[in-house]
Amino acid sequence: MTIDWTHFTPGLSLLGGVLIGAASALFVLANGRIAGISGILGGLLRPRTGDLMWRVAFLAGLIVAPLVLKGYFELSITLIVCVVVVAWCAMAMRKWMAAVAFGVVCATSWFVLDNFNDYSRDMRVMVRNFYGVVRTRDYSDPSPFRVMYHGAINHGGQLRGPGDERKPSTYFGPDSGYGRAFASLPEGPRRIGVLGLGAGAIGAYARKGDLFRFYEIDPQVAAVAMKEFTYLTGSPAQIDVILGDGRLS
Repeated sequence: MTIDWTHFTPGLSLLGGVLIGAASALFVLANGRIAGISGILGGLLRPRTGDLMWRVAFLAGLIVAPLVLKGYFELSITLIVCVVVVAWCAMAMRKWMAAVAFGVVCATSWFVLDNFNDYSRDMRVMVRNFYGVVRTRDYSDPSPFRVMYHGAINHGGQLRGPGDERKPSTYFGPDSGYGRAFASLPEGPRRIGVLGLGAGAIGAYARKGDLFRFYEIDPQVAAVAMKEFTYLTGSPAQIDVILGDGRLS
């Protein structure tokens, strides 16, 4: 796997990490423990006075965000809400503190909007489910290429130039470990099992008479691989995609 460094946003990531760390520290100081899903849910089952609304809001956010937002935008939205609340509180303080708070709001908003733009720019597909966010994007330089991202991880891609669609590329290329492994196999029909589908890029090595069976736990990945790439639908081999945990399927 490779990291999509072109979409890495260190400023927003650092700010988010600082806020998460500060929130955890404050929770320990005020409540004696760090927030955990099981503890928050347990508190709903045995609510105490003044201890209910924040638990409901926390769990509601976990459930609603994936249904409403196609990408990982909830952290950015939360950052803006936090700094706006801090700025509102600072309005009642000295003028210089209000000015600093306003500057923080502006800076955070700029980081968030830049992240929004960078995250979704030129994306052909962006879908989300329990397992995460799957995106595809086309590049034209140095050659036409379509890539699949799961979160920030590159899960394979496909050359789009005429006659290049079946050529192995990136870390699945002929000189990679995958390429060397397939080159070492004997001639004749091969039965290949693959844990994890991604874009289906390993299917570039499939030949007529072969059986390639992919095990993929995320149905969203399988749907995008079949719609956006031709490794599966255009293969000369028999291609099976088994949905479920590869350890059990």
